[in-house]
Amino acid sequence: MIIDLKDEAAFAGYEKALTQLQSAFIFAGLVVSFNCIIDPVYGKTIEIFKDNKNRSNYVCIEGDSPAQAIKNVAAGVKL
Repeated sequence: MIIDLKDEAAFAGYEKALTQLQSAFIFAGLVVSFNCIIDPVYGKTIEIFKDNKNRSNYVCIEGDSPAQAIKNVAAGVKL
């Protein structure tokens, strides 16, 4: 999982859960990585990369609790 230093405070409550979610996908055999960004329009957003090279999806988590964010990000991973 990648978080820019300038955006680290915004994702502080989500970091552990997103790291565990990424590890679970990798353990299941699906190589994904998450890039946490602050989008100027949508706010907190997760870029999902499949096989560490192709961007697969964007998921906006602005206003979500960490639990809801994990559900939304997991649903956004294309199998």
